[in-house]
Amino acid sequence: MKQKKVKRNDRLLITGLFAVTLLLLIWQNTAGAREGAFVVVTLDGEEKGSYSLRKEARIPMISENGYNLLIIGEGKAWIEEADCPDGLCRKQKAISREGESLICLPHRLAVTVTGALGGETDAVAY
Repeated sequence: MKQKKVKRNDRLLITGLFAVTLLLLIWQNTAGAREGAFVVVTLDGEEKGSYSLRKEARIPMISENGYNLLIIGEGKAWIEEADCPDGLCRKQKAISREGESLICLPHRLAVTVTGALGGETDAVAY
């Protein structure tokens, strides 16, 4: 059985597709998401508050499911402490762009970034 040679046009097509894919990934990770202005905290399916990413804060989240400590600083939010068994929420990277979330499933906690910096927003900061 003979092997077919890869022709010049095939190489150009593959290289072009690779380049376009790479550019789309770079765009998605840099310009695709805007910096957020607020984080919305939902605990047990109920919205508990909206906090500005511009103000540093330490926000304890206590429910019958457990305890989490949300930290806001330098325009980012992250979970610093949690008493959940797996501790995965503490290992998630800090969030700062619209649409990013921190989730703690055992405690039924979700923290989501909303609103663009400098733009109008529907959230209320506490």
